[in-house]
Amino acid sequence: MEKLKKFFRYDNVGMLFVLLAFLYMLIFVGYPIIRNLILSFQDVNAGNLVRGTKNFILFDNYLELFKDNVLTSSLWNTLRYTVLCLVFQFVIGFVLALFSVKDFRLQSRCAVFC
Repeated sequence: MEKLKKFFRYDNVGMLFVLLAFLYMLIFVGYPIIRNLILSFQDVNAGNLVRGTKNFILFDNYLELFKDNVLTSSLWNTLRYTVLCLVFQFVIGFVLALFSVKDFRLQSRCAVFC
């Protein structure tokens, strides 16, 4: 009983919160990632997914993926979208930062009404 009281002292309560967060991430993030990685090396379709009889085909799924032209176009579109979003966010953030630093003539009146 004394060991249990010693463990639940104020110093160790943070460890319990971290443990709960770690378990949450392990269950809801780690397991699906590992499960999908395993499924990517198997021959999976709707029929054998339900039955549970999946054959390992190793890298055949990946070879088929890299032969497809849709992969290159989707990767290119993703890269363009990411770069445009980053540029747009940087410009908006920079403009807002400039406006927050700059003194305006109406700033004293705005403090009364805002």
